[in-house]
Amino acid sequence: LEPTISAVLTIMRSHLTRHVFRHLTYNALLPDAPVSLQQCLRARRRLFQPSRSRRSIFSINFNLSRTPERQPKPMNRDTSLDPMFELTHALKKRSRPPPRLKLVEAFNEFVSARHKDATTIQDFHVEQLRTTLLHLRETYEEGEAFGLSVYDMGLALDTLKHSSWKKDNKIVVDLAKLLFEEIKHQKVDRFGEKLAGGDVTSLVRILGRYGEAQQARDLLKQYWESAFKGAGNGPWLYALQGFASEKKPDKVRETVQIMEQHGVLFDSAVHGSIVRHYVYLKDAEMVMKWYNHPMSSSGRPTLSTDLDTLEFCINQKLLEWGEPIFKKLLESNPNSGRAWNLIFQWAAAKGKGVDEIERMMKVMIRRMEEQGHSDQKPTIQTINGL
Repeated sequence: LEPTISAVLTIMRSHLTRHVFRHLTYNALLPDAPVSLQQCLRARRRLFQPSRSRRSIFSINFNLSRTPERQPKPMNRDTSLDPMFELTHALKKRSRPPPRLKLVEAFNEFVSARHKDATTIQDFHVEQLRTTLLHLRETYEEGEAFGLSVYDMGLALDTLKHSSWKKDNKIVVDLAKLLFEEIKHQKVDRFGEKLAGGDVTSLVRILGRYGEAQQARDLLKQYWESAFKGAGNGPWLYALQGFASEKKPDKVRETVQIMEQHGVLFDSAVHGSIVRHYVYLKDAEMVMKWYNHPMSSSGRPTLSTDLDTLEFCINQKLLEWGEPIFKKLLESNPNSGRAWNLIFQWAAAKGKGVDEIERMMKVMIRRMEEQGHSDQKPTIQTINGL
């Protein structure tokens, strides 16, 4: 059940204050010594540290513990990989591979399941998919069906976004390029169609993520007019984030300029994407630089960007630089729980005491009730965040 505010404040004061004074007595501090919020928090952390359980000699030496032994769960193996494993083995032994239809079914079954469940694709999965794709393509004969349709390969290319995170993952990049080239061959060369924006975006996402942001940007420039006209800024964000991850600030700035040349505005979405990515990279210099970067049409940072930036300022001790953002947040009269939690954390980081934070919580509750958001109250998570 959600605790009432009186219960929350009682917990805060009883747990923080009582154990703080125990700490002060133990260290023989003067009775009138000031109590800082940092002392409160250190005492609270010790209070909630889990205690070590003591096992009896019988449970250790004679295995008389009442707790039943943990049994390993049966492995949920993906059987759709079996034909692809058989292919890999057959190629090594130079024996007869599985039938093409069986391999096509296995390829599509695996891809469909991973796309639906959004589960991680490991490198050895990617290797099996790549081997199967190459085999189907190399054994293709004129007049015989290739096996994998454009839709099948497009789904596989999109599903690679669930690949395991590893910098410069060449295996994933190689498979993505193979799929894209085959889609392009089938659509453009065989049927005279144009590539869709989704086909290019799936490859751009992989290139930007795995250390080839330059190629991602080149693809966007090449296909922007034909495949992306009016598509917005979404695809460019992958190139921007890629350059940011590669620590190439000049390329980030160049990409913004190229976007504007193609009519893609530097709006709050692009601004937030760049700032949040540098927050993730813990790059204080770039966070401050791009947060202050002017936006088109006098745009302003979104609330989400402000909250991410304030949390970064607290963690990196950039309180002075973040003070204007904090004041702007207060003036906006926020009504989200995360915003208020950050307000309390900011006050704690600035050295405010327990009494003052309690007063701020009461102000928050009154404002939320006046705005019709009576469900927005401090919670245990609020206090733990302090």
